[in-house]
Amino acid sequence: EASQDMMKGHDDRVLSLVVAPDGVSVFSGSADTTIRKWVVPKEGRSGKGREVGRLTGHTDWVACLHIDEEGSLYSGSWDRTIRKWDVTALRFIAEIAGHRGPVYCLASCGGVLFSGSRDCTVRGWSVETGECVRVYEGHKAAVSAVTVLDPVLYSASWDKTVRSWDVVAGTQLQRFTSFSKPLLCLEPGDGCLFVGGSDMTVGCYTLPGLKLKVSYKYHTQAVNALSLRRHDGFCTLYSASDDSTVVAWEVPRTDVDPKDAEQN
Repeated sequence: EASQDMMKGHDDRVLSLVVAPDGVSVFSGSADTTIRKWVVPKEGRSGKGREVGRLTGHTDWVACLHIDEEGSLYSGSWDRTIRKWDVTALRFIAEIAGHRGPVYCLASCGGVLFSGSRDCTVRGWSVETGECVRVYEGHKAAVSAVTVLDPVLYSASWDKTVRSWDVVAGTQLQRFTSFSKPLLCLEPGDGCLFVGGSDMTVGCYTLPGLKLKVSYKYHTQAVNALSLRRHDGFCTLYSASDDSTVVAWEVPRTDVDPKDAEQN
């Protein structure tokens, strides 16, 4: 049976969350413009999570958080900037600016940080210098989600499309238009891409052609976030929605019929 541990500290809505690789450090971003660091007990141990520090500097909502391969924390904000942080020392490292609208999503791969914004673009930034090295243009509305399956970058948007891009060249490879409502989240799977949005469903689409393989239906409002965890022989896909629920789906591996998927 799952146990719960409520951690209070923010003064406004919590908009973003990321768990550090150590499994005990959790970072949360809020409409109160701060990022809080929490330490939670390791699995199997008792105790309460507690706030151990906070990061300040943003002047508007902190909409997204991301930890890259090197362990640095990045935050994207409605103030149109990205900030880089040292998660151990809880120290500000650098500000990355260039977007003309709020920053809604972050991803990284191969020394490049990718950000999606309400300005309809995805930008690639050097994690070493903070310089913009690439701009991916084509979306007609806010970019709500980005993910990288090197050498391809995928982006989802309120314009009801998913687009794929050549990471290095910055050119659009494909535009997928089979969606009926604004899209809000992406999560890569085994040979597939999970897509969630305002149509209240989670779709599993084969790669690279994005053909619908199976649709997971339970939520009664928009699906805002997805997270996949792999186990031996199967995966668990978590979906979070405006209907105030988080649903866990048992997702078979690619060699099993996806129609066998179940929700919990």
